[in-house]
Amino acid sequence: EISYPYPNPFNPSTSINFGLPSSSEVNINAYDIMGRQVSTILSERLREGYHQINWKPVNLSSGIYFINIKANENDFTYKVMFIK
Repeated sequence: EISYPYPNPFNPSTSINFGLPSSSEVNINAYDIMGRQVSTILSERLREGYHQINWKPVNLSSGIYFINIKANENDFTYKVMFIK
């Protein structure tokens, strides 16, 4: 279970909330509008349960970004807008 990043649009950060039914490797990355990876938000094994990850972009300009979340066989991508 993954909820849409909130708030969106955001400044200075957005929260990514999700639940894991079992421990698993979780990878959360941010990409710019051209598809280039601009940030590794999280890359680690997490235990089962609910988690909240906050993303505060560093050295990125205002604009649209895509947050990709991979956990187990799940793969979700969300569009967010960062406003300075």
